[in-house]
Amino acid sequence: MNRFIREDLRDFVPYNANQVACRVKLDANESPYDVPDAVKQEILAALQGEWDYNLYPDSDSTRLRGVIAEYLGVEDENILVGNGSDQLIKIIISSITGSGDRVVCPTPSFGMYKISTVIAGAKPVEVSLDDEFQYDLDKYMEALDKHKPRVAFICIPNNPTGCVLTKDRVLSIAKAFPDTALVVDEAYYEFHGTTLVDNINRYDNLIVLRTLSKAFGLAGLRVGYSVACQDLTRQLYKVKPPYNLSTFSQQAAMAILKHRDIIRKRINTIVAERRRVYNALKEMAGIKPYPSSANFILVKCDNGQEVYEKLLEDGILVRNFGSKGALSNCIRVSIGTPVQNNALLRSLKAITGGNG
Repeated sequence: MNRFIREDLRDFVPYNANQVACRVKLDANESPYDVPDAVKQEILAALQGEWDYNLYPDSDSTRLRGVIAEYLGVEDENILVGNGSDQLIKIIISSITGSGDRVVCPTPSFGMYKISTVIAGAKPVEVSLDDEFQYDLDKYMEALDKHKPRVAFICIPNNPTGCVLTKDRVLSIAKAFPDTALVVDEAYYEFHGTTLVDNINRYDNLIVLRTLSKAFGLAGLRVGYSVACQDLTRQLYKVKPPYNLSTFSQQAAMAILKHRDIIRKRINTIVAERRRVYNALKEMAGIKPYPSSANFILVKCDNGQEVYEKLLEDGILVRNFGSKGALSNCIRVSIGTPVQNNALLRSLKAITGGNG
Protein backbone atom coordinates (compact mmCIF):
# COMPACT_ATOMS: atom_id res chain seq x y z
CA MET A 1 0.00 0.00 0.00
CA ASN A 2 1.39 3.38 -1.00
CA ARG A 3 2.52 5.21 2.15
CA PHE A 4 1.44 8.58 0.75
CA ILE A 5 -2.26 7.75 0.57
CA ARG A 6 -4.46 8.86 3.47
CA GLU A 7 -5.00 6.00 5.88
CA ASP A 8 -8.79 6.33 5.74
CA LEU A 9 -8.68 5.94 1.95
CA ARG A 10 -6.50 2.82 1.76
CA ASP A 11 -9.48 0.47 1.54
CA PHE A 12 -11.52 2.95 -0.48
CA VAL A 13 -13.44 1.52 -3.46
CA PRO A 14 -13.81 4.13 -6.25
CA TYR A 15 -16.78 4.52 -8.58
CA ASN A 16 -16.47 2.01 -11.42
CA ALA A 17 -17.44 3.33 -14.86
CA ASN A 18 -15.66 0.86 -17.13
CA GLN A 19 -16.65 0.67 -20.78
CA VAL A 20 -17.91 -2.64 -22.20
CA ALA A 21 -18.37 -3.35 -25.89
CA CYS A 22 -21.99 -3.96 -26.92
CA ARG A 23 -24.53 -3.37 -29.69
CA VAL A 24 -27.29 -2.06 -27.40
CA LYS A 25 -26.09 0.13 -24.51
CA LEU A 26 -28.65 0.34 -21.72
CA ASP A 27 -26.43 0.50 -18.64
CA ALA A 28 -25.82 4.19 -17.80
CA ASN A 29 -29.24 5.94 -18.01
CA GLU A 30 -28.08 8.00 -20.99
CA SER A 31 -30.48 9.38 -23.54
CA PRO A 32 -30.77 6.98 -26.48
CA TYR A 33 -31.02 10.02 -28.78
CA ASP A 34 -28.04 12.05 -29.95
CA VAL A 35 -28.12 15.84 -30.17
CA PRO A 36 -30.35 16.75 -33.15
CA ASP A 37 -28.46 17.63 -36.34
CA ALA A 38 -30.00 21.10 -36.47
CA VAL A 39 -28.75 21.82 -32.96
CA LYS A 40 -25.31 20.45 -33.84
CA GLN A 41 -25.12 22.85 -36.76
CA GLU A 42 -26.11 25.74 -34.50
CA ILE A 43 -23.39 24.78 -32.02
CA LEU A 44 -20.76 24.51 -34.75
CA ALA A 45 -21.73 27.85 -36.26
CA ALA A 46 -21.35 29.56 -32.89
CA LEU A 47 -18.04 27.84 -32.20
CA GLN A 48 -16.64 28.92 -35.55
CA GLY A 49 -17.72 32.51 -35.21
CA GLU A 50 -17.67 33.90 -31.69
CA TRP A 51 -15.20 32.12 -29.45
CA ASP A 52 -11.47 32.72 -28.94
CA TYR A 53 -9.95 29.36 -28.12
CA ASN A 54 -6.69 30.82 -26.92
CA LEU A 55 -8.63 32.32 -24.01
CA TYR A 56 -10.01 30.54 -20.98
CA PRO A 57 -13.77 29.92 -20.93
CA ASP A 58 -16.11 32.19 -19.01
CA SER A 59 -15.46 31.00 -15.47
CA ASP A 60 -18.98 31.93 -14.33
CA SER A 61 -20.77 30.49 -17.39
CA THR A 62 -22.63 33.80 -17.45
CA ARG A 63 -24.67 33.35 -20.62
CA LEU A 64 -25.47 29.73 -19.85
CA ARG A 65 -26.68 30.63 -16.37
CA GLY A 66 -28.97 33.19 -17.98
CA VAL A 67 -30.50 30.55 -20.25
CA ILE A 68 -30.92 28.13 -17.32
CA ALA A 69 -32.50 30.90 -15.23
CA GLU A 70 -35.05 31.56 -17.98
CA TYR A 71 -35.77 27.83 -18.23
CA LEU A 72 -36.37 27.52 -14.47
CA GLY A 73 -37.97 30.89 -13.75
CA VAL A 74 -35.29 31.90 -11.23
CA GLU A 75 -32.47 34.48 -11.12
CA ASP A 76 -28.97 33.93 -12.51
CA GLU A 77 -27.62 34.36 -8.97
CA ASN A 78 -29.49 31.23 -7.87
CA ILE A 79 -27.46 29.03 -10.22
CA LEU A 80 -24.04 27.41 -10.02
CA VAL A 81 -22.87 25.50 -13.09
CA GLY A 82 -20.62 22.48 -12.72
CA ASN A 83 -18.73 19.87 -14.70
CA GLY A 84 -21.54 17.41 -14.27
CA SER A 85 -23.50 16.79 -11.07
CA ASP A 86 -20.51 14.89 -9.69
CA GLN A 87 -18.50 18.10 -9.38
CA LEU A 88 -21.41 19.90 -7.75
CA ILE A 89 -21.81 17.13 -5.16
CA LYS A 90 -18.12 17.49 -4.35
CA ILE A 91 -18.42 21.30 -4.15
CA ILE A 92 -21.38 21.11 -1.79
CA ILE A 93 -19.78 18.60 0.55
CA SER A 94 -16.40 20.37 0.50
CA SER A 95 -17.90 23.77 1.25
CA ILE A 96 -20.23 22.68 4.05
CA THR A 97 -18.59 19.76 5.86
CA GLY A 98 -15.37 19.43 7.81
CA SER A 99 -13.47 16.39 9.02
CA GLY A 100 -15.78 14.06 10.88
CA ASP A 101 -19.02 15.87 10.00
CA ARG A 102 -21.96 13.63 9.08
CA VAL A 103 -23.59 13.40 5.66
CA VAL A 104 -26.85 11.44 5.37
CA CYS A 105 -27.71 9.70 2.12
CA PRO A 106 -30.16 6.99 1.08
CA THR A 107 -29.06 3.51 0.10
CA PRO A 108 -29.19 2.07 -2.46
CA SER A 109 -28.75 5.34 -4.32
CA PHE A 110 -26.23 7.26 -6.42
CA GLY A 111 -22.80 6.16 -5.23
CA MET A 112 -21.13 9.56 -5.53
CA TYR A 113 -22.86 10.90 -2.41
CA LYS A 114 -20.96 8.46 -0.22
CA ILE A 115 -17.76 8.53 -2.27
CA SER A 116 -17.49 12.33 -2.25
CA THR A 117 -18.20 12.35 1.48
CA VAL A 118 -15.39 9.91 2.21
CA ILE A 119 -12.94 11.79 -0.02
CA ALA A 120 -13.75 15.02 1.84
CA GLY A 121 -12.99 13.37 5.19
CA ALA A 122 -16.59 13.52 6.39
CA LYS A 123 -18.62 10.54 7.61
CA PRO A 124 -21.41 9.06 5.48
CA VAL A 125 -24.56 7.85 7.23
CA GLU A 126 -26.57 5.60 4.95
CA VAL A 127 -30.32 5.19 5.43
CA SER A 128 -31.79 2.10 3.82
CA LEU A 129 -34.85 2.12 1.62
CA ASP A 130 -37.62 -0.30 2.56
CA ASP A 131 -38.00 -3.84 1.22
CA GLU A 132 -39.75 -2.58 -1.91
CA PHE A 133 -37.02 0.03 -2.55
CA GLN A 134 -39.21 2.92 -1.47
CA TYR A 135 -38.18 5.79 0.80
CA ASP A 136 -38.90 5.25 4.51
CA LEU A 137 -39.49 8.85 5.59
CA ASP A 138 -39.68 8.06 9.29
CA LYS A 139 -36.36 6.22 9.22
CA TYR A 140 -34.76 9.02 7.21
CA MET A 141 -35.91 11.71 9.62
CA GLU A 142 -34.82 9.61 12.60
CA ALA A 143 -31.31 9.49 11.11
CA LEU A 144 -31.29 13.27 10.66
CA ASP A 145 -32.42 13.76 14.25
CA LYS A 146 -29.84 11.34 15.63
CA HIS A 147 -26.76 12.31 13.58
CA LYS A 148 -27.36 16.05 13.06
CA PRO A 149 -25.71 15.97 9.61
CA ARG A 150 -24.34 19.05 7.92
CA VAL A 151 -25.63 17.74 4.56
CA ALA A 152 -28.35 15.27 3.57
CA PHE A 153 -29.04 13.93 0.08
CA ILE A 154 -32.31 12.77 -1.45
CA CYS A 155 -32.46 11.56 -5.04
CA ILE A 156 -35.86 12.05 -6.73
CA PRO A 157 -36.45 9.90 -8.70
CA ASN A 158 -33.91 7.73 -6.94
CA ASN A 159 -31.14 6.05 -8.90
CA PRO A 160 -31.18 3.04 -9.27
CA THR A 161 -34.60 2.25 -7.83
CA GLY A 162 -36.81 4.85 -9.55
CA CYS A 163 -38.78 5.69 -6.39
CA VAL A 164 -39.89 9.19 -5.39
CA LEU A 165 -40.95 11.23 -2.38
CA THR A 166 -43.75 13.76 -2.70
CA LYS A 167 -42.85 17.44 -2.64
CA ASP A 168 -44.70 17.94 0.65
CA ARG A 169 -42.68 15.21 2.34
CA VAL A 170 -39.38 16.64 1.12
CA LEU A 171 -40.34 20.10 2.31
CA SER A 172 -41.28 18.66 5.70
CA ILE A 173 -37.66 17.50 6.01
CA ALA A 174 -36.29 20.91 5.00
CA LYS A 175 -38.55 22.60 7.54
CA ALA A 176 -37.84 20.18 10.39
CA PHE A 177 -34.04 20.33 9.98
CA PRO A 178 -33.11 23.91 9.06
CA ASP A 179 -29.45 23.41 10.08
CA THR A 180 -28.95 20.63 7.54
CA ALA A 181 -28.30 21.48 3.90
CA LEU A 182 -30.87 19.33 2.10
CA VAL A 183 -29.69 18.43 -1.40
CA VAL A 184 -32.44 17.16 -3.70
CA ASP A 185 -30.89 15.48 -6.72
CA GLU A 186 -33.31 15.92 -9.64
CA ALA A 187 -31.09 14.37 -12.31
CA TYR A 188 -34.17 12.54 -13.67
CA TYR A 189 -36.67 15.34 -13.08
CA GLU A 190 -37.77 15.62 -16.72
CA PHE A 191 -39.10 12.03 -16.67
CA HIS A 192 -40.97 12.63 -13.41
CA GLY A 193 -42.22 16.20 -13.70
CA THR A 194 -42.23 17.32 -10.05
CA THR A 195 -39.56 19.72 -8.82
CA LEU A 196 -38.49 21.54 -5.65
CA VAL A 197 -36.93 24.47 -7.55
CA ASP A 198 -39.87 26.75 -6.78
CA ASN A 199 -39.09 26.46 -3.06
CA ILE A 200 -35.44 27.53 -2.98
CA ASN A 201 -36.24 31.01 -1.69
CA ARG A 202 -38.59 29.71 1.00
CA TYR A 203 -36.00 27.32 2.46
CA ASP A 204 -32.44 28.64 2.71
CA ASN A 205 -31.15 25.10 3.39
CA LEU A 206 -32.52 23.67 0.12
CA ILE A 207 -30.25 22.87 -2.85
CA VAL A 208 -31.61 21.32 -6.05
CA LEU A 209 -29.27 19.50 -8.45
CA ARG A 210 -30.00 19.10 -12.15
CA THR A 211 -28.06 17.74 -15.14
CA LEU A 212 -28.15 17.91 -18.92
CA SER A 213 -26.72 14.38 -19.15
CA LYS A 214 -30.04 12.51 -19.08
CA ALA A 215 -33.10 13.98 -20.79
CA PHE A 216 -31.09 16.54 -22.79
CA GLY A 217 -28.56 14.02 -24.11
CA LEU A 218 -25.33 15.84 -23.22
CA ALA A 219 -23.72 13.15 -21.07
CA GLY A 220 -20.51 13.41 -23.07
CA LEU A 221 -20.12 17.12 -22.31
CA ARG A 222 -20.62 16.98 -18.51
CA VAL A 223 -22.96 19.87 -17.72
CA GLY A 224 -24.81 20.08 -14.42
CA TYR A 225 -26.10 22.88 -12.25
CA SER A 226 -27.35 23.58 -8.74
CA VAL A 227 -30.19 25.88 -7.74
CA ALA A 228 -30.40 27.45 -4.28
CA CYS A 229 -31.07 30.78 -2.60
CA GLN A 230 -28.61 33.49 -3.58
CA ASP A 231 -26.74 33.58 -0.28
CA LEU A 232 -26.10 29.84 -0.24
CA THR A 233 -25.11 29.87 -3.90
CA ARG A 234 -22.56 32.63 -3.20
CA GLN A 235 -21.03 30.50 -0.46
CA LEU A 236 -20.80 27.44 -2.73
CA TYR A 237 -19.04 29.61 -5.33
CA LYS A 238 -16.07 29.89 -2.95
CA VAL A 239 -15.22 26.24 -3.59
CA LYS A 240 -16.00 26.09 -7.33
CA PRO A 241 -12.83 25.64 -9.40
CA PRO A 242 -12.18 28.40 -11.95
CA TYR A 243 -12.94 27.69 -15.62
CA ASN A 244 -14.72 24.48 -14.64
CA LEU A 245 -16.86 24.23 -17.78
CA SER A 246 -15.34 24.33 -21.24
CA THR A 247 -16.32 26.82 -23.92
CA PHE A 248 -17.71 24.00 -26.04
CA SER A 249 -19.84 22.59 -23.21
CA GLN A 250 -21.26 26.02 -22.42
CA GLN A 251 -22.22 26.65 -26.02
CA ALA A 252 -23.76 23.20 -26.52
CA ALA A 253 -25.78 23.53 -23.31
CA MET A 254 -27.19 26.90 -24.37
CA ALA A 255 -28.14 25.53 -27.75
CA ILE A 256 -29.92 22.42 -26.47
CA LEU A 257 -31.84 24.40 -23.83
CA LYS A 258 -33.23 26.64 -26.57
CA HIS A 259 -34.69 23.60 -28.36
CA ARG A 260 -36.76 22.20 -25.53
CA ASP A 261 -39.63 21.34 -27.90
CA ILE A 262 -37.51 18.59 -29.46
CA ILE A 263 -36.39 17.32 -26.07
CA ARG A 264 -39.96 17.32 -24.75
CA LYS A 265 -41.09 15.03 -27.58
CA ARG A 266 -38.21 12.66 -26.84
CA ILE A 267 -39.06 12.63 -23.14
CA ASN A 268 -42.67 11.73 -23.95
CA THR A 269 -41.44 8.83 -26.09
CA ILE A 270 -39.11 7.58 -23.35
CA VAL A 271 -41.86 7.76 -20.70
CA ALA A 272 -44.25 5.84 -22.97
CA GLU A 273 -41.53 3.26 -23.63
CA ARG A 274 -40.82 2.96 -19.90
CA ARG A 275 -44.46 2.06 -19.35
CA ARG A 276 -44.43 -0.47 -22.21
CA VAL A 277 -41.20 -2.12 -21.07
CA TYR A 278 -42.35 -2.30 -17.45
CA ASN A 279 -45.62 -3.98 -18.42
CA ALA A 280 -43.78 -6.47 -20.61
CA LEU A 281 -41.29 -7.28 -17.86
CA LYS A 282 -44.12 -7.96 -15.40
CA GLU A 283 -45.28 -10.83 -17.62
CA MET A 284 -41.90 -12.60 -17.66
CA ALA A 285 -41.02 -15.50 -15.41
CA GLY A 286 -38.23 -15.23 -12.87
CA ILE A 287 -37.92 -11.44 -12.79
CA LYS A 288 -39.58 -8.60 -10.89
CA PRO A 289 -39.51 -5.02 -12.22
CA TYR A 290 -39.96 -2.16 -9.76
CA PRO A 291 -42.11 0.87 -10.66
CA SER A 292 -39.98 3.78 -11.85
CA SER A 293 -40.45 7.50 -12.44
CA ALA A 294 -37.12 7.86 -14.25
CA ASN A 295 -35.66 6.65 -17.58
CA PHE A 296 -34.68 3.25 -16.23
CA ILE A 297 -36.20 0.24 -14.46
CA LEU A 298 -34.69 -1.81 -11.66
CA VAL A 299 -35.28 -5.52 -12.14
CA LYS A 300 -34.87 -8.29 -9.56
CA CYS A 301 -33.91 -11.65 -11.11
CA ASP A 302 -33.76 -15.21 -9.85
CA ASN A 303 -30.12 -15.17 -10.98
CA GLY A 304 -29.02 -11.66 -11.86
CA GLN A 305 -25.48 -12.58 -12.84
CA GLU A 306 -26.69 -15.20 -15.31
CA VAL A 307 -29.23 -12.81 -16.84
CA TYR A 308 -26.59 -10.10 -17.15
CA GLU A 309 -24.08 -12.43 -18.82
CA LYS A 310 -26.61 -13.87 -21.27
CA LEU A 311 -27.79 -10.39 -22.22
CA LEU A 312 -24.19 -9.39 -22.82
CA GLU A 313 -23.64 -12.48 -24.97
CA ASP A 314 -26.48 -11.12 -27.09
CA GLY A 315 -24.74 -7.74 -27.25
CA ILE A 316 -27.04 -5.98 -24.76
CA LEU A 317 -25.37 -4.16 -21.89
CA VAL A 318 -27.32 -3.39 -18.69
CA ARG A 319 -26.15 -2.45 -15.21
CA ASN A 320 -25.37 -5.45 -13.02
CA PHE A 321 -25.38 -5.08 -9.21
CA GLY A 322 -23.85 -8.44 -8.38
CA SER A 323 -24.81 -11.00 -5.78
CA LYS A 324 -24.28 -9.09 -2.51
CA GLY A 325 -26.07 -6.37 -0.61
CA ALA A 326 -29.55 -4.89 -0.99
CA LEU A 327 -29.36 -5.02 -4.78
CA SER A 328 -28.34 -8.67 -4.92
CA ASN A 329 -29.44 -10.26 -8.21
CA CYS A 330 -30.70 -6.94 -9.52
CA ILE A 331 -30.03 -5.37 -12.90
CA ARG A 332 -30.97 -1.88 -14.05
CA VAL A 333 -32.12 -1.36 -17.61
CA SER A 334 -32.08 2.10 -19.17
CA ILE A 335 -34.98 2.91 -21.47
CA GLY A 336 -33.71 3.11 -25.04
CA THR A 337 -35.32 3.63 -28.40
CA PRO A 338 -38.27 1.38 -29.30
CA VAL A 339 -35.90 -0.74 -31.41
CA GLN A 340 -33.41 -1.10 -28.55
CA ASN A 341 -36.17 -1.90 -26.08
CA ASN A 342 -37.58 -4.55 -28.39
CA ALA A 343 -34.14 -6.17 -28.59
CA LEU A 344 -33.92 -6.18 -24.79
CA LEU A 345 -37.36 -7.72 -24.36
CA ARG A 346 -36.73 -10.41 -27.00
CA SER A 347 -33.48 -11.37 -25.33
CA LEU A 348 -35.01 -11.43 -21.84
CA LYS A 349 -37.92 -13.51 -23.10
CA ALA A 350 -35.48 -16.07 -24.48
CA ILE A 351 -33.46 -16.09 -21.25
CA THR A 352 -36.39 -16.38 -18.84
CA GLY A 353 -38.90 -18.24 -20.96
CA GLY A 354 -41.37 -15.49 -20.11
CA ASN A 355 -44.34 -14.28 -22.09
CA GLY A 356 -43.07 -10.74 -22.82
